[in-house]
Amino acid sequence: MPIGAIKASSYHSRLAEHQVKLLLEALTTKPDGFNEISDRVVAWANTSERERDGRTMIAVIRAIVTTLSTGDTTRSEVYGRLCRKLMDGVSLGVRDDELVDTDGKPVSGPQLFRKYLLNRCQEIFEKFLESMAEGDVTPRESEVVQPSTNKQAISLSVLCSFMGELFKQGMLAERVMHECLKALLGNMEGPGEEQLEGLCSFLNSIGARLDIPAARAHMDIYFQRVETFSTNPQVELRMRGKLKEIIQLRERKWDGKQMARLRLSRR
Repeated sequence: MPIGAIKASSYHSRLAEHQVKLLLEALTTKPDGFNEISDRVVAWANTSERERDGRTMIAVIRAIVTTLSTGDTTRSEVYGRLCRKLMDGVSLGVRDDELVDTDGKPVSGPQLFRKYLLNRCQEIFEKFLESMAEGDVTPRESEVVQPSTNKQAISLSVLCSFMGELFKQGMLAERVMHECLKALLGNMEGPGEEQLEGLCSFLNSIGARLDIPAARAHMDIYFQRVETFSTNPQVELRMRGKLKEIIQLRERKWDGKQMARLRLSRR
């Protein structure tokens, strides 16, 4: 099907999404094929050069989020690397005429990819916050929290782990990470398991990078709340154990290997 000069056909974007999903599944089974597979994902994203609304690049991002939702936090690291490669490799010819910068020019290339991706993460994260505020999210209800354009749900734990990897790749600002942590620590009265799982994923992923002298006072406050959660009898016992492990991880200067040895010694 020919591609128009103004907008690519919906067929092409659906094809791109399908093909990228297949590539991403291959990536999880063949980690040594990262360079080859990621190059092909970048190539699909760059077919958006023939469009003026970035729809194929949006489809590529949708494929990433959808495929991420089918796995656990172990996918986050490789997906974070992939997104960094996509941001660096996307052509300046990929644009969206409806999004303009401060000079009135269409946002394009790496800036556009980053904006699309972070908007999608923000959309999903805010849906979780809304549900938590309404008291809707329980251990098994995360399936109902779905972005409007994504047919499969992503758990808050996986999303937080993924966002942590984006931060490590320099795609999210430190300020944003602190705002996310404050949001996850906000519900002190009746924290849900989904909220606490997300909190643990976040701190496991980026706690060491945030726990620096300039932010030490903030981290101390965060961990006062983590301590409160870890002793709250309303919090499920397994979850209290995970929170205590996070506290111990910080006490051990975020040395994950030392924590692994400690777990083995307890068996």
